[in-house]
Amino acid sequence: ACGIKFITDENFTTNDAPGAVTFYSKPAYGGGDLERMRITSAGKIGIGTTNPQALLHLSGSDTNNLGALNNSLLIDNISASAAGGSAEVATMYRNYHTWQDSSKYWFTGLNQGHSYRIAYGTGFTDDTTYLTILNDGNVGIGTTSPGVALDVRAPVGDSLVAIISSSNTTRAELAID
Repeated sequence: ACGIKFITDENFTTNDAPGAVTFYSKPAYGGGDLERMRITSAGKIGIGTTNPQALLHLSGSDTNNLGALNNSLLIDNISASAAGGSAEVATMYRNYHTWQDSSKYWFTGLNQGHSYRIAYGTGFTDDTTYLTILNDGNVGIGTTSPGVALDVRAPVGDSLVAIISSSNTTRAELAID
C-alpha cells in the first residue's frame, strides 16, 4: 500500500498553518506505512529524511550494503545507450553571483563515453574539460586522453607546475618535457 498525505508542516498557533506533502509506502513483508519523501512548506524536498536541510536532501541508512546503490543517487541516461550511442550524463552547477560569466556552467559526470570529467563552459565538450578520469584509472589534467597514471599538460608557454610559498614571494617551477 502507498499514499500521499497533506499535513501541517510544523506546530502553529494561528490559522495560517504551513503545510507539507508526504509520500508513504509499506515495506515488503510487513510493518506500517513509512514516509519515503516530503515536500516542505519552504519547497525543500527530502528523500529518506523528514527534515530536509537543502532544496534536495537525500539521506540513506542502509549499513548492510557498504554504501552501494541503496544509499546513492543514481543519474542514468539509458536512451542513448539503448540506441547504441554514447550517453552524456552530467550534473551542472551555476552561480549567478560571481564575477564569472553567468551563461557558463561547471559540469561533472560522464561525457559521451566511459570517462568521468569535470568541465567549465557553455557545453560539456572536450574543449572545456579540465580533468578526466578513465576507466583504467588514468587521470588527465589538461587532456581528455591520459596515457599514463597521471598525465598533466599545459598550453605551450604556460608552466606545468608552480609551487608558490604562502607569502607569495618565492616561486619555484617544475618543467619536464
